[in-house]
Amino acid sequence: MKNEYDHFIDTIYGWGDRDWMNQFFDLLKRMFTSLGLNEASPQLGMTVGKDKKLNINIGQRWVVCPWGNERVGLIFPMAADENQYGCLLSGYFNDKKKNPEAKWVIYKWPAGTTFPEALYHQWEQACTDELSRTKKTAYRKFHSDLFFDAVMKEELRNKIFDDTYNKK
Repeated sequence: MKNEYDHFIDTIYGWGDRDWMNQFFDLLKRMFTSLGLNEASPQLGMTVGKDKKLNINIGQRWVVCPWGNERVGLIFPMAADENQYGCLLSGYFNDKKKNPEAKWVIYKWPAGTTFPEALYHQWEQACTDELSRTKKTAYRKFHSDLFFDAVMKEELRNKIFDDTYNKK
């Protein structure tokens, strides 16, 4: 059985090249910093699944994850038109009465390109809405401190990426 570190680097390797993963981690760092989330935030759950998925939840909802082929999945406000931001609607998050509260969209984000500011602000608003809806996430019990630290600490991230991409 693989240890957490080996499983993490195998998972990272499956989602994209070093440049793309680095820009994805930079996006996460920007969001965590902007929203004031830290390693102890009870609303934040970052998991490295057995299915090799990198999930980031606020409360009970995904807020972002890599979607393959230089795409990223994002939570998105109901009131915003995803087409205006170059996104493809993938689904909805509903409340207990099945009323839609947020969208899940997919955005094609090639390596080496800047994440659009207008899209970032819509995504950040949807994350802020989730923070206001929840006090904690059930995914906290599966939270990976290693994943969080790799996002926030550049030296650790570089070591992890060296181990990921140089040994493959």
